[in-house]
Amino acid sequence: MEISSLSVREQAEIIATLHAIDRPKEFQCNKCLTELKGPAGDRRRVLKGCTGPSFRPMLRDQGLSYLKCPGNFFSNQVGTYMAAFDAYEEGTMPYPGAFFEQPAKIFEIFGVIRAYKRDKLEKQDREQKLRDRLSGHGRRNKHRR
Repeated sequence: MEISSLSVREQAEIIATLHAIDRPKEFQCNKCLTELKGPAGDRRRVLKGCTGPSFRPMLRDQGLSYLKCPGNFFSNQVGTYMAAFDAYEEGTMPYPGAFFEQPAKIFEIFGVIRAYKRDKLEKQDREQKLRDRLSGHGRRNKHRR
């Protein structure tokens, strides 16, 4: 296996694209441009960092902070990475050859995707537990009298 050359820019593109796929109304430029029109839309796009750095990070993930809208980092290549990752998860190597003959970079890419998916599931679990606690909380108080 060779030493990887996954750059911070490539990592940022992968993470931003995954967020844009999951949250299209927030981070896909075509949606933003069609839905945010006029002076109010222009102000919103400035706040989101569509054309330049925003005043606060629009997104933080895997140690990266995005001062520009993640939609600016969208990469069509991530769809190919996702398909290769899914196939790998089911036992198919992304390239011909055994495990140690695979490019190290693809496994770094898979690591970024895996971390994103893991974090997304953990967030969903936390949100569900909070909803369960909040919905159960009202019932417990009624029985305490």
